[in-house]
Amino acid sequence: MAGNEIRNGVTGVTLNDASDCTVSGNRISGCGVGVTIWWWHMCPMKEIDIRNRIVGNFITSPKGAGVAIGKRCYWNEVSGNFVEGGINVEEPANAIHGNFLR
Repeated sequence: MAGNEIRNGVTGVTLNDASDCTVSGNRISGCGVGVTIWWWHMCPMKEIDIRNRIVGNFITSPKGAGVAIGKRCYWNEVSGNFVEGGINVEEPANAIHGNFLR
């Protein structure tokens, strides 16, 4: 998902049961959460919610976190984003670097 403008949604972008996806170059404003990756506790599948990339996005005025990565979501990368509302990560095995936080 690249180059979109998303405004005033419940969530700007949701990755659930997603792996090896990229969210880049989007302008996300006024949403509940800018970008979220989360694992549903009843899903029996393995190797999901991993290796996603959130790069080069512009996230402003979220009602909650700018970026949120939930439990059992591993090896994701969040880099080069402008983020208001902070970056919340529940698992340490994610790469968070080079973001501008406001």
